[in-house]
Amino acid sequence: MKKRNVFHICMKIFFYPLIFSLSTDEKKIKVFLDKLFSLIEIASHHQLLYRYAKEKSADLKQDLHHNIVDTVIVVQGPIREKDGFSYDLLRRYRHFYPDTPIVLSSWKKDESAYLEECCKSLNVDFVGNDYPLFSGYGHVNYQLVSTICGVKFAIDKYHPKYILKTRTDQVLLHYDFLNHMKNSLSLIPPMGHKLEKRIVMLGELDNSYYWLPFCVSDFLAFGTAKDIENLYDIDNQSFEEAQEMKRHSFLRNDLRAKSNKFEFLRDEGKDECGRLKNKYQRVMFTPINPEMYILMKFHQKVIGPLRKEHLIEQYHDLLARYLFIMDSSQLMLYWPKYEQFSYEYRNFCSGTGKLDHSSWLDLYMKRKEQ
Repeated sequence: MKKRNVFHICMKIFFYPLIFSLSTDEKKIKVFLDKLFSLIEIASHHQLLYRYAKEKSADLKQDLHHNIVDTVIVVQGPIREKDGFSYDLLRRYRHFYPDTPIVLSSWKKDESAYLEECCKSLNVDFVGNDYPLFSGYGHVNYQLVSTICGVKFAIDKYHPKYILKTRTDQVLLHYDFLNHMKNSLSLIPPMGHKLEKRIVMLGELDNSYYWLPFCVSDFLAFGTAKDIENLYDIDNQSFEEAQEMKRHSFLRNDLRAKSNKFEFLRDEGKDECGRLKNKYQRVMFTPINPEMYILMKFHQKVIGPLRKEHLIEQYHDLLARYLFIMDSSQLMLYWPKYEQFSYEYRNFCSGTGKLDHSSWLDLYMKRKEQ
C-alpha cells in the first residue's frame, strides 16, 4: 500500500472522531463507525462486526418494561464505583423489570449513605457480607460467599421459581434477557432427574472450553432457585486446595494453546491426540481455575463422583444432559473490566476448542439421538 494512502487512512481515522466527539446523535455515530470500520477493513483485509448499544440507563426508552415476578436477579461482587457502573446497571435492570426483585450482594465495607439511598430508590435489597477468612485461588471464595448469601436471602424473602446470578462489574444489554433464558429452558428439558431444569451458563468466552473438563464461564448462571442454590452452596476452597490449584495453574495457557488439538480426540486412531488426552486428563482432576472448581464440586455434590479416566466424558455428559450454553453475545454481555471500550475478538474460521452455543447444541443433539 502506498505511503500516501496509509497517511490518508490515518488522517481519516483521527479526523472523524474530532468531528463527532461533540455529537450524541445516533445517525452521526453510525456514520462515523461505518466509515471507521470500512477503513480498517480495507487496510487490514479483515471483516469486522460491531454492536452499538446505549450504555447509560437514562437513555433507555420508557416503554420497554417486562412483568416478571417469579424470578430474582442476584447481582454479586464488589461495588464498581468508578463511573457509577454498578449503580447504572441496577437502574437498567429496574427499568426493564419494574416488578422483579433485585438483590445486591456485596461486602459490609461497601455500605454507605449513597448506596442505601440508591438501593432504596430502586427498590433493591442490599446484603452486606463479611469477607471469608481465605480468598481462595482466583478469589473463588469471594464469589462463593457473596453469591450464596445473596441466593439464600432471595429464597428466604421471595420464594422465587428462578434465580439469575450475575456480577456487579458486568451488565446485560439485551432488552429482555430474563424471558430469553426462561424460554430457552422451556424448550429443552434436562435429560435426567438430578436437576429441576437445565442451568444456563455462558459460552463463547475465554473461560469456556469444549475439551477442558468442567471449564465453563462462571460469569452468569440462571436456573430454578433450588438448582442455583445447589450450584453455589459448596465448601469454600481450603488453603491446601488453593496451593494445589496454583501448582497446576501454569498449564492454563498451555491448555488454551493446545485446546484446538482436542477437536480430533474423537478420532481414536491418532496417537498424538491419545497422548494429549492421557496427559491432560491426569492433571485435570485438579481444577486450575475457579470455573472448574465450582463446576467439579457441584458435579460431585449433585450429579455423582468424578472418575479421573473418564473426566472429559463426564464433562460432556453434564453439558448435554443438564446445562444450556448460551453465547454471551446473545445476551449482549458488556464487561469493561480490562478495556475502557469492551470489544470482542473472534476468529470465526478456525477451530479454537472454545465452548459456544453451536458446539453445545451439536453435543446435545448427538446425546439425544443415542
